[in-house]
Amino acid sequence: ILEERAIEEIIKGMYDPSETIRNSIYTCIMHSTRTAEGVEACVYAGVTERFAACLPDESTSLKPILLRTLHNMCTTASGLESALESGVVKVCIDLLGSSDVTVRADAGRTLGFICFSDAAKEEALLNNGVSIICGLLVNLKEDTEVKATASLALMAITTTDEGKRQMFDKGYINSVIALLYDEDRVVKLNGLKILANIAVYPSIRSLLVEDNSCLVVVKRLARGEDGLVAKHAGFALAAVQYVP
Repeated sequence: ILEERAIEEIIKGMYDPSETIRNSIYTCIMHSTRTAEGVEACVYAGVTERFAACLPDESTSLKPILLRTLHNMCTTASGLESALESGVVKVCIDLLGSSDVTVRADAGRTLGFICFSDAAKEEALLNNGVSIICGLLVNLKEDTEVKATASLALMAITTTDEGKRQMFDKGYINSVIALLYDEDRVVKLNGLKILANIAVYPSIRSLLVEDNSCLVVVKRLARGEDGLVAKHAGFALAAVQYVP
């Protein structure tokens, strides 16, 4: 398929009125993006732009496979560039508001992956990403996988000064603290990493020091039996208790 540049022909089928046929086309293309060569072929064929453009209006059942393909596309420099140029960051942020849990989870996963790019972080901040993600995290009924992937995205975004500032200005510190009480290990770890990020911001650090409940839970996790959780709790505690 890659040698014959068949992707350019295959992708034409994504406009077929049959959902079954579109699903087959999407599946074929997704499998093609499992290698760097496949990603390059898909970039050349314009897959990123077309998938990003059709995602908002595609049927809910097919959105996850499109998101997973876009996630794979970001594994190479050219694929990442095409994703940024195609507005994939905004598409993912918008889909975090989907009523379908699988779509929200895959949107968060793709956003979290692409946001390790500085340009993607900036794009997320410009498109209300912090507010939308924190809105998911404070929802006690939210699915665990959604919280895990969305918090991954927030972890990347809060490495920036603007991300920290928005967390403080919009009062989202409690949404991070809530993650520390989550029973899921990944969610808890992501919460600790976000806490370590935002504690660098002096105004946030002051709030965290004043909030005894935050210090109590972080100290408890630092003394826990889970070595990895304890390690990151130690990092978070050091960031919160840092004295300039």
